[in-house]
Amino acid sequence: MLSMISSRKKAVIAAGVVMGLGASVLVMPVVLRPSHAAVAVFDAENIAKAIEMVAHTLNIQNLNLDQLILQKINMKQLPDETKEKLDQHDQEAKKGRDWANSSNATENADILKKMGLSPSILNKTTTPADILKNQMGDLGKIFKQGEVPVMHEMAQNNAKALDASFVDAATAAQGIQKSDDAISKSVDEAVKAAANAEGDMQVQQSLVALSAANVRATENSNHLLAQLVATQSQKGYADNLEKAAVEQLEEVSRQKLTEWVKNW
Repeated sequence: MLSMISSRKKAVIAAGVVMGLGASVLVMPVVLRPSHAAVAVFDAENIAKAIEMVAHTLNIQNLNLDQLILQKINMKQLPDETKEKLDQHDQEAKKGRDWANSSNATENADILKKMGLSPSILNKTTTPADILKNQMGDLGKIFKQGEVPVMHEMAQNNAKALDASFVDAATAAQGIQKSDDAISKSVDEAVKAAANAEGDMQVQQSLVALSAANVRATENSNHLLAQLVATQSQKGYADNLEKAAVEQLEEVSRQKLTEWVKNW
């Protein structure tokens, strides 16, 4: 049976035997005989218990060693090269959707006006109300105050304001396209890392990268939706403004015609 035990265990058991022998010597009393030297009495039960204790200790050590190895695997992080790629793709996705690089989106509205230009509907230095009422015209002045706008001036203001918003919308769409491309690369890299993960830590890092990509994609969708709604709102306002101006001109014409008929 001992031949089936590894050399390491044999050594440990041998040590246990020695310990057992030593324990038996200490436990068992020494019998003195007048005509003979003292003889140590060996206790087989003590030896067996010592071997059992050593074997149990060896099992605990092996279990602890396995747990440490598993813990080390679980704590192993993604390779630096993979993490750098994921971070690079994330930064590209964030930069790609940042349509604020467009001068019309960030330039001060007053400066644009002095240049003969109009801010876009989502210009960061102004508000939609400023664009619609100040740049294009106030519907309240037409209906409540009865003002008659100069049609060609109103048409020019509408065209400039809409043009600025359309340019920003196109710029935003192009930026989102580049951002989505970076997000796609990030997702591919994260999925690959998850498939080749060694331990819980690498799996968690891969999931975090996928979650970040999902957040970027949601941001892109929300941004495009906001741009679309804002631009459509401005287009609708311009159409409504021109319709109101035409109606007011027709009303003024009817009033003048009525007065002319009365005085004729």
